This record gives sequence, structure tokens and C-alpha cells, in this order.
Amino acid sequence: MPDPIADPRPVPTTSTSKARLKTAHCTISFLRLAETGFTGLAVMNRSSGSAGEILQTAGAGHRREVVNLGDVIEHDGAPKLLRGSDWEPVGRRRGIEGACRHFLQSVRDGTTLDAEDALITHEWCEDSA
Repeated sequence: MPDPIADPRPVPTTSTSKARLKTAHCTISFLRLAETGFTGLAVMNRSSGSAGEILQTAGAGHRREVVNLGDVIEHDGAPKLLRGSDWEPVGRRRGIEGACRHFLQSVRDGTTLDAEDALITHEWCEDSA
């Protein structure tokens, strides 16, 4: 299989590549999901001595970074910082509030929830870590 980082060409069917590097001070997990027309990369760095989260997206001539779920940096030409609210509650910023509201509304409505998609992503993270 080609190197998942060096070969960015789309592949004809969905594929998954995983790698893990573990040292005395740091664990880095890498996941590549690809299908014709797109490639998604996830890199998780654990135990590095630094706290922080960065999400980077790129496509259709645009690139963006979300830093610590608060600030967005658009890289369309000159970098542009869009600051998030420092007063937004952490539970709202991290999606916990919305998930709780959805769950409670489903209970009120008698709707059965299916968490299969969440289970799959958690299994990917556990497999990679």
C-alpha cells in the first residue's frame, strides 16, 4: 500500500490506514480515511506535555483551522482569525449541551436513539490509541 501521507491521490474505494508511534514521552496515532474525491486525516497526540486541540480542514481551494474549539483561522489568502466567545460555556462549546437536549427531547417524544455511529468512532479511536 502506498504511504498514506506521501500519496494524497484519492483511492477508488473507501480505505483506512492507521499508524502509531509510541515513545517514552509521547504517543501519536494517525488515521487516514479515503474515498474517491476526498481524503480525511486524523492525528491524535497524547502525553506530549501540551494541552490543546486543532482541527484542520482543506478542500475546494479553502483551508481552515479550529483551535481549542474556539478560534477559527481561515487561510483563504492571508490568514484571518475569527475569535470565538470566551464566555461561551464549555458544555455548549464541546457539544455536550446539544447532545443532552437531543437525548431529553427523544425521551419526551418516545424516540429510540441509535448510537451505532458514535460507537464506531470511539472504536476507531481506541484501536488507534
